[in-house]
Amino acid sequence: DSALKSYKKAIRLNPIYAEAYNNIANTYKEVNQVDKAIKFYKKAIDLRPTFSEPFNNLGNIYLLENKLTTAIENYLNALLINPNYAEAFNNLGIALKENSNLKTSIRIFKKIIKKKPDFAEAHYNLGMVYQELRDFKKAVNCYEKAIFYKANNAEFHYSLGSAFHELKFLDKGEAAYKKAIALDSKYIEAFNNLGTVYNDMGRLHDAKFC
Repeated sequence: DSALKSYKKAIRLNPIYAEAYNNIANTYKEVNQVDKAIKFYKKAIDLRPTFSEPFNNLGNIYLLENKLTTAIENYLNALLINPNYAEAFNNLGIALKENSNLKTSIRIFKKIIKKKPDFAEAHYNLGMVYQELRDFKKAVNCYEKAIFYKANNAEFHYSLGSAFHELKFLDKGEAAYKKAIALDSKYIEAFNNLGTVYNDMGRLHDAKFC
């Protein structure tokens, strides 16, 4: 891989260049060589303990592996170094949600939004917490804000459709699912849920074609 060769060349020229170790780790993560990615993230941290990015990246790996306590520790380390690291805050909120700390995750997402009001993913993830709490009106409000800042995200429209569906706003649910499908023509869950909306509307003929 050309990128990997270039990063390794950078390390040969400067063996203590932490950014190159972090980039190598990113490359290994992209090809699912997780053990190697972890090794290089940790090397980047050893070389520069005040480098926040590899802490966040390590947290992402542990989040995917459902090692939530370890993920949270890494996100907190990233934030100790850089308290304005919005992506680490967002990831911390996700990890807390997955760890069933819903009230704390709400506080985290609100804190990010206060610092960075146009951070679409934070609005979306806050909506996901409210959806889990079955507060669908608040979820809709959050999803709509996420879409305002990032209109071409199919997942945002799908989740908006799901919240509308729960509220029995079937026309709005239909429109949101259709928008998700327009953005991603292979969005299986959106087709399935659109069919359910049509069933709920009594439009059985339309449901057959979803």
